[in-house]
Amino acid sequence: MSVVQKQKSTHKGTAAAAAALAGISFGVGGTMNQITAGWGLDISLITLAQFVCASVILGVVVLARFRCHLSKCELWQLCLLGVCDVISLLSYFYAIDFLSVAQAVAIQFQYVWIAVVLQHMIDRKKPTVWMVLIVVAIVIGTLLGSGLVDDIIGSGSFSLDPLGVVLALVCALSYGIFIAVNDRIAPEVPSATRTCVITVSGLPVIAVFAFFTVGSLANLPLLLPAGIIMALTMSVVPIVGLGVAATGLPGGIVAILSSLELPTAVLSGALLLGEEVTPLTVVGVLLILASVVFQELIDMGKIGRRRTLGD
Repeated sequence: MSVVQKQKSTHKGTAAAAAALAGISFGVGGTMNQITAGWGLDISLITLAQFVCASVILGVVVLARFRCHLSKCELWQLCLLGVCDVISLLSYFYAIDFLSVAQAVAIQFQYVWIAVVLQHMIDRKKPTVWMVLIVVAIVIGTLLGSGLVDDIIGSGSFSLDPLGVVLALVCALSYGIFIAVNDRIAPEVPSATRTCVITVSGLPVIAVFAFFTVGSLANLPLLLPAGIIMALTMSVVPIVGLGVAATGLPGGIVAILSSLELPTAVLSGALLLGEEVTPLTVVGVLLILASVVFQELIDMGKIGRRRTLGD
């Protein structure tokens, strides 16, 4: 049995907790981003501050505790994951300029089924019936929990900006790819080191983008205090968490567990921003939570037989 196989068979509980923590952290980070964006600064500058602070934090941690050798192949693959991370963050943040938050979240959360499909295409395996049902439940829960259904009922109409839809879909696709391949890239490298390389490789990409978007980086120092919070909630904790999860669980299950992002975003939005929580939102959140619990019960072998589609 290989080192990776031993890790996957030994640390499933830790991996599941790490995936859930990643989703929770992203949920809080999204709310913090909305608060920071309220200062009137461009979102690319906010994201740059996040990556600068995350790179410094992770660099110090890695130099102090997790120095290790990476092959050129592992380094390039992790750098591509860093670019993927930047694309998913920026496309989501800019999608909100063209869509309501509810619409953007509902589309972005399609990453769950995208990651599941990609994982099973790579493994050449059919998904289990339970996994398909859980993914469907999460998608429905997202439509309800994001407030999109409330918006449609309240306005009596439904319209989407084409550019906003494209940006949100790009976010869903890039994040789905990130989760699906995360467990296959440098699996024996410590998660802190992997996250450091991913973040540092994304830094020049976002720096160039921010410079051409804003024209000046003079306001960057003003964002560094908020950048520390954004770095912890949107980069350090979630990406390290996804890295730990990748050593014990396949990408599809990680995607399901990380869907706790939406319930956390709803709760933090209500507490910190005073956002309204409707009965349909509560139903959606409970549906997602139930799906996550159900997946855990299946993984523990307490529910059902692992039938695949077509059995």
